[in-house]
Amino acid sequence: MISPLLLLPGRLGSILRRMRLAAASATQAGFAFVLVLCVLAVLSVIAVTLIRETHEETRFESAVIEDAKAEALAEAGIQQGMAELLIPPGNGAWLADGSTHAIRLGEGSVNIRIEDESGRIDINSADDATLVSMLISIGLPTDEAQHLAAAIADYRDPRKIKHPGGPRPPTTRPQVSITGRRTRPSTRRRS
Repeated sequence: MISPLLLLPGRLGSILRRMRLAAASATQAGFAFVLVLCVLAVLSVIAVTLIRETHEETRFESAVIEDAKAEALAEAGIQQGMAELLIPPGNGAWLADGSTHAIRLGEGSVNIRIEDESGRIDINSADDATLVSMLISIGLPTDEAQHLAAAIADYRDPRKIKHPGGPRPPTTRPQVSITGRRTRPSTRRRS
């Protein structure tokens, strides 16, 4: 509905019409300002998200590159150790004595230690006598060493055949009722 004041003829009516138009344009300008602020906020969030994603991708890529370098250094160290073992003894060859050799390869350095594995015992494939001898050598009494060797043999046997002196059967405990009294099998006949 149109205000009767706006219908006034002459100068007073035109002033009132201008005031009404100015108020309407001020409201539209305020709405446009709020709309621009919302768009700027959304664009700011998008920009911050893109910057964060770019930073995380850069960190991830640098970690992948560092892992590849470390893997290449390790592989080069293995190859260098194998080459040193092929050198005849007495010509500066490395010995398999567990000593550490530090070498520089490219951008990094590698510490290489070579040990002789022939003196080790594989408990998954050793016979009972070897297991008993090993356990006695580390300080176990003979009867405990024999028992433990039989237990190891029982554990690794896929057929589940028990070895003499293997694991002891679990001790049986008397059954106890809720009241704490020992129960006995009933000897009464049920009818």
